[in-house]
Amino acid sequence: DRREVEAAVDRLGLRDRVELLGMRGDVPELLADADLFTLVSRQEGFPIAILEAMRAGLPVVASDVGGVSEAVVHEDTGLLVPRSDVDALRVALSRLLASPSLRECMGVAGRRAYARRFSLAAMLHATAHVYAAVSQPRGLPVPLAAVPQAGAVR
Repeated sequence: DRREVEAAVDRLGLRDRVELLGMRGDVPELLADADLFTLVSRQEGFPIAILEAMRAGLPVVASDVGGVSEAVVHEDTGLLVPRSDVDALRVALSRLLASPSLRECMGVAGRRAYARRFSLAAMLHATAHVYAAVSQPRGLPVPLAAVPQAGAVR
């Protein structure tokens, strides 16, 4: 949809305020320079971009669609807004932009949530437990000792 987005940027006279970055290999560096992360979508599965933002310690403002609320806890790690609700999005962004302390608190909470639930170690640990729950009743061993402990940040 890049052509359509570029046309909208031009039509709205935002060329001097909007930069479309395209595919990037330096996402951690870009996130480190940000104050907050926004994902405005009509639909999502489980967006990895939100996990990257949480790992970077950014508060998240996102549309409450699909699996977004599995990662973003409203009023804790960020703010969720209804799909296509421009006014709610404006209020959420304004609220975070006006309060560095709120951004900091939500960013820290997001980083902790990422480490606890979504880091590589946490995901390996949870997946191993699912395999164990399915395999052990059938007499198939699962080497849980080889799985890193949950909570290790990577």
